[in-house]
Amino acid sequence: LDSFWDAWLSQSSAPGIASACLVVKLGSEVADLSETMRETLDQGVDALVARIAQLLRQGAEDGTVRALEAPETTARMLYAKWLGAAVLAKLARSDAALRMARAETSAQLSPTGGQFPT
Repeated sequence: LDSFWDAWLSQSSAPGIASACLVVKLGSEVADLSETMRETLDQGVDALVARIAQLLRQGAEDGTVRALEAPETTARMLYAKWLGAAVLAKLARSDAALRMARAETSAQLSPTGGQFPT
């Protein structure tokens, strides 16, 4: 999971996850224009969220992530957080929102119950 989150951050100003993601670039427009494309993007998001949930469960088992009551819900909310941060990073041409998402995600998933710095 750390590698996944770090990839969003490290590639925020270069072609990569945060800057080239079709959901970030086209999601809201496509959802209004094409039902087929909306369904395709939605299925891709569902698959990614399922993979994040699987990694959350594995992390809880090996002690690298705190145990979560609902990994699927947490995975969807984490993806939403990062998606929003990627949109903000794109608009501002700054990785500040992604850096905040990274810090908050680390605190949220910390096996020691870390707190997000305010």
